[in-house]
Amino acid sequence: MALPSLHRRVCLRGLGAGLLLGFSPGGLALAAPARLVVIVGQSSPIDNLSLGTLRSAFLAQPTEQHKVRLVPFNAPPNSPERVLFDRRVLGMSPEEVARHWVDQRIRGNPGPPRVVAGAKLLRQVVARLPGAISYLDPEELDGTVKAVTIGGYDYNHKDYPIR
Repeated sequence: MALPSLHRRVCLRGLGAGLLLGFSPGGLALAAPARLVVIVGQSSPIDNLSLGTLRSAFLAQPTEQHKVRLVPFNAPPNSPERVLFDRRVLGMSPEEVARHWVDQRIRGNPGPPRVVAGAKLLRQVVARLPGAISYLDPEELDGTVKAVTIGGYDYNHKDYPIR
């Protein structure tokens, strides 16, 4: 019976904390994806990125690839996809990412990438906006976007870095 008690404490502290701990408001565990796939629009000339280029784009550093300026879009904070992406690509926990963006604002630097909630809307934005780049669970891939290899590794490869 410890789980219901834990669930009540988590829900009382808010949805964000519940998502961080892997619980939804209904009490069901949210499954974190085993890996993520980086996506761009089907017509994008981008097929492969280095992990460093991907990191730079999501840290709001001006980043171009094939003469296309990358416009990153993030999943919502504390979502399983965002937590995995931030840990594997940026090398930061959710708390460290939040502190990073506060520090950037204080210094007058660009802010974080825009947040798009939901795989369907994310795919629509990435498909329609030149240079848009994001990530999602490979189960959410469809014909409107294409997967980008990272460091030459396809998202199915054992050495793909976003696992």
